Amino acid sequence: MTQTKKPRSSKKRDERSAGESVETRLADFFTVGWMLTVMMTCLCEVGAFALGVFLRYSEGGTNFELLRGMLLFAAVVLGLVTLILTAVVWRLRRVPPPTSVTLFAIVVAVVPMLTMIIQSLD
Repeated sequence: MTQTKKPRSSKKRDERSAGESVETRLADFFTVGWMLTVMMTCLCEVGAFALGVFLRYSEGGTNFELLRGMLLFAAVVLGLVTLILTAVVWRLRRVPPPTSVTLFAIVVAVVPMLTMIIQSLD
């Protein structure tokens, strides 16, 4: 009645399932963080743009102008973090991220900086 346990073969332990990533956990960690910063930067940019349109066509208070400035500042800071994480992700990953995703991330990261520069020239 006692069953003997069969030792697991080392071959089964080394096999990866079809859905398992070939990337290291560290690369996956930085990739997720990179995508989160890209999305938050984009969200701050869209929020600042929407408030700018709102303020142009209505008589909003200084609170909305302050919020717009804070969102733009947050987008600039997150854009810098996005650019740094883009380089880190490209270095850590075995398979580089798609070029279109990388270009989108770079554009999203650079736009708030250019917006801040253009606004300071006015």
